[in-house]
Amino acid sequence: MAQTEPMKMVAPMEVGIAVRDLDQMREFYTRVLGFEEISTVQVPSDKTAASAMATDGATVVRVQTPYGERIKLLSAPSTNATERPHWLLERAGLAYLTFIVRDIAAEHRRLRAAGVQLMSDGPIENRPGLRVLFFRDPEGNTLELVEYADLGSYRPDLAHGA
Repeated sequence: MAQTEPMKMVAPMEVGIAVRDLDQMREFYTRVLGFEEISTVQVPSDKTAASAMATDGATVVRVQTPYGERIKLLSAPSTNATERPHWLLERAGLAYLTFIVRDIAAEHRRLRAAGVQLMSDGPIENRPGLRVLFFRDPEGNTLELVEYADLGSYRPDLAHGA
């Protein structure tokens, strides 16, 4: 494959999550994770059908992380349940969202106190200087917290904020 010029992005990447219970998911991402709700918009069915989103319209709630990334919670009447495998890598496709934090132990305590479904008893040191904690949102989507002992060695472009 020929090398091409990089895409010209003008804002941080956004992620969309199709959800069944929009109110429950909005509550989780704003109250439990502490993200700010930015907007709620209704997309009519002719527009969702034309853009290959859904045949029956959609509601989109945008939330923003403290670092500036946005997550779009998208709900359409046709959104249905899907069974998720036990192991993250048992299926191809989007596996999980990662949030890099400064104090994973404190975040673990906060999530546990909020009754969040944790996927391990606590943070796991995957390799020296890297601790991870996987958990699920109310609809079973997997989220990951990561703490680097030295963020600058992983992301030199972010070392100023470490």
